[in-house]
Amino acid sequence: MAYKYITIWKQLKSSMPPEVEITIHEDLMETVIQGVKRTKSAENVSRAAVGLVPWSKLVIEKELLSVNTRMMKVRFKLLYDTRL
Repeated sequence: MAYKYITIWKQLKSSMPPEVEITIHEDLMETVIQGVKRTKSAENVSRAAVGLVPWSKLVIEKELLSVNTRMMKVRFKLLYDTRL
């Protein structure tokens, strides 16, 4: 499942403005959030190793779509754009 976190992260850093919205089940929400954070951290380590500035703060907004289905809308945003 790690490749899905990388896919979300790649979409986030390539979109303009840097924002991605996904809909997932409440039970998977924290796992996906942690996976995207881990992917961002790993890339920041790589960027620092070659002298680049790190990515900006990752802002995460959560919204419950339906109490019955427990589906959540999760929005990932970068606070500001730090692309090259």
